[in-house]
Amino acid sequence: MNTLQSFVAYFADTEIPFIQHKQSCYTPTEIPTQGELEYMSERLGLQKRNAFKPSVILLDKIAPHTEKKAVVNEKAAWMFICGNNILKEGIVSNQQEAGYVLILNEREEVLGYGKITGAGITNELDRGDFLRRER
Repeated sequence: MNTLQSFVAYFADTEIPFIQHKQSCYTPTEIPTQGELEYMSERLGLQKRNAFKPSVILLDKIAPHTEKKAVVNEKAAWMFICGNNILKEGIVSNQQEAGYVLILNEREEVLGYGKITGAGITNELDRGDFLRRER
């Protein structure tokens, strides 16, 4: 998944409109502004050479359109947003056997996304990432 379009297409059969400024992808906006582009839109992700790193905002936009979801219990949800992987015991429901899935808590809130492995799900991105980077 090396672009925003390929990332979205992996999860859902829908399109997410975006504009790209430098390496960042943003939601398009109708608001006229004289300021910087970074301050007028939601950031959907970062495009670097042959890799795309999504934001949690993009995951929220994809969630209603996909079946590639895994629901985890409360303890696994907390461990996941702290940056840890999810063990099989923490998965409440999962319809995928391989590949990437959105991680949801039992209240259907998107926590991030990960890759299914034999031991559970590896953490690729979670909501706590922003806080850990801002120390």
